[in-house]
Amino acid sequence: MREALWYDQQRPGLGDELLDEVARGIALLKEYPEAAPSIGGGFRRLLLARFPVGLIYRLDDGDIIVGAVAHTSRKPGYWRRRLFSKGRRR
Repeated sequence: MREALWYDQQRPGLGDELLDEVARGIALLKEYPEAAPSIGGGFRRLLLARFPVGLIYRLDDGDIIVGAVAHTSRKPGYWRRRLFSKGRRR
């Protein structure tokens, strides 16, 4: 994940801490899939506690599909173009 590499350049080991936080977020979603608010288009965003990052996901027949790990300071919705490009639209 690009963000983890960037954080590691800032301080060695910080990228691993980001990945750990992402794993905690996914574990929370497994237990409480509707914990995060809807952001439209069937997507939800779970904000991570320690980093300015959100997990963009949707629920699909009980499965949690993470479509993006998005930095919160970027233009809102920039990740949508990536999810819907190259035949990925669902």
